[in-house]
Amino acid sequence: MTAIIRDFGMYTTDGNHEVSLIAEYAKEFGMDWIWTQFQLEKLSKQEEYSEAMDTVVREAVYSFVGYKTPFYV
Repeated sequence: MTAIIRDFGMYTTDGNHEVSLIAEYAKEFGMDWIWTQFQLEKLSKQEEYSEAMDTVVREAVYSFVGYKTPFYV
């Protein structure tokens, strides 16, 4: 899967690319918000992507995927 790099509020282009991969996969395959947050949390464990669990990043992903479920789970 080739992701179009979008601005999800990460500090670097690489970070936005990694989050794009997660967001586009979630959208294409209908993954739920809990799965997506778990992927962002795993990504945030890598020092260079530690901001992946910042609210601004999570809100951007949530909006991009089009979730209707509660944001805070």
